[in-house]
Amino acid sequence: MKISISPYQLQPRSALNSKTDSKSREGVLLQLESDHGIGYADLFPWPELGDEPLSVHLESLRTSRPTALAARSLLLANRDAQARSRNARLGSKTWIKNNALVTDPLRVSDDDLRRWDIEGFSMIKVKCGADVAAEIGLIQKIASKFSFRFRLDFNSGSVDFLERFLAAFPESLDERIDYAEDPCPYQKDRWSELRKRWPLALDHELSKVNRDEELAADVLILKPARQNVEELAEWAARRGMAVTLTSSMDHPVGVAHGMAIAHELQKDSRFKILESGFLTLDCYAEESFAARFPVEGPWMAMPEGHGIGFDELFREVPWRTL
Repeated sequence: MKISISPYQLQPRSALNSKTDSKSREGVLLQLESDHGIGYADLFPWPELGDEPLSVHLESLRTSRPTALAARSLLLANRDAQARSRNARLGSKTWIKNNALVTDPLRVSDDDLRRWDIEGFSMIKVKCGADVAAEIGLIQKIASKFSFRFRLDFNSGSVDFLERFLAAFPESLDERIDYAEDPCPYQKDRWSELRKRWPLALDHELSKVNRDEELAADVLILKPARQNVEELAEWAARRGMAVTLTSSMDHPVGVAHGMAIAHELQKDSRFKILESGFLTLDCYAEESFAARFPVEGPWMAMPEGHGIGFDELFREVPWRTL
């Protein structure tokens, strides 16, 4: 097995959540040569949300003792290699519907909202945790003019912020909340209380949950480029939870792998799969890989090509052996 890498930087258009700023983000593309052929994947950690730095993951690959995140990337690269060896594509030609995404309420214009409405978006995900007044103000403004539903993502922020948010949020808009994601650090009793007001979704807080106990959550957020979502989706189904499949605001290669797996999970009637969250490419300055996704409003399809696509772009990438 031979691993080559191509480092990259993604430049956010604004802060991506309450725990990060707008500085460029680092990751690497992986090229894996194995008995299955050549395949590709992304390796994109989030240290702010608990991941080890990129250097740790790369060293784990050099020493053949991959971290969980690096092991997932290798698995996806192998999956891509197997498809390419058959001249097949991963995923499906069908389109996936996604929510719109707001990372900075001050950057959303009236034109944006009108365009989302015309294009057929039905759901808006709002990153919360930085400015109570601005975040609630935007939601109130949108709700007064449009019929969108909302997903609130607090990224496991402080209890103090959440309390101020809850106190200021109009109860008349509660029925418009699809769910609140990681509203605060997971504590079963606290989440049980919050759940009386809004449905709750587990994302990063999943690591703090005893999976054998009754949960105070309604939805599980799954990121196929980072997690064994096939196993987690089955666990969620046994718990009566719905799932939302999303990107991790990663490189388009990671997004493509996520969408390919989402297509596969959608074929399984055991899973209650909600509207997805893969439409994160615009969070960063334009780049060549992102431009290969067909996108029409909330609808998004896989890039053309073998495996996850991007055939000629992978040939143009500068690779070096790890």
